[in-house]
Amino acid sequence: MGRSPLRAPAAAPMLCALLCALALAAPARAQTWFDALLASVNGEPILASDVTLDDVLFGRGHTFATMEPEEREQVVTRLIRRRLLLSEAERFGVARPSAKAVADEVARVRAHLGERAEGIPPVALEARVREKLRADAFVDARIRAFVLIRDAQVDAAVAERLTRPGAPDPSDAQARAALAGEVRDELARRQTSQRLERYIARLEARATIRRYPVPDLDF
Repeated sequence: MGRSPLRAPAAAPMLCALLCALALAAPARAQTWFDALLASVNGEPILASDVTLDDVLFGRGHTFATMEPEEREQVVTRLIRRRLLLSEAERFGVARPSAKAVADEVARVRAHLGERAEGIPPVALEARVREKLRADAFVDARIRAFVLIRDAQVDAAVAERLTRPGAPDPSDAQARAALAGEVRDELARRQTSQRLERYIARLEARATIRRYPVPDLDF
């Protein structure tokens, strides 16, 4: 499939309202709204409006039109990965986030965005927050829960850290314990990330993922 711009009124009214509202808060070069098909995951589309909404909520706060190509690619990739994880969450029966969890996260996001949140339709905001929470819950339940950091790994890493300039005094038990906690958390994050990358690579190999050319932006 080639270029597939979806321009109003063909796009969904909610997406139209979102893009118009965000464009008003963006620099002048982004004040012509449009929507376009950028990718699909097992037939589910990812649009320019999805990229804008995700970056406004969870990223740098840019609109699609103001992003550099590399930045757009990063957000599209993030959305593809989230779609794959959500499919797995459904397959494994990972519980959907509670209404309270969604409401609490929506409140946090609104507080972070300030006045800019007023231009985002509540349904779109809640839906995206709900998706992210469930994808994160899947990672916690199926990836992070299986990460095991052995004491020997921590001890070896702590011993190495204590040789570095500025390291705490090895005889300071409290400082050493704090360092051990930091090291354990760092090792867990690293191993979780490695496991997640391998898992997603397998999902990508089984999925039907298509990417489409970005339409010319004639602002």
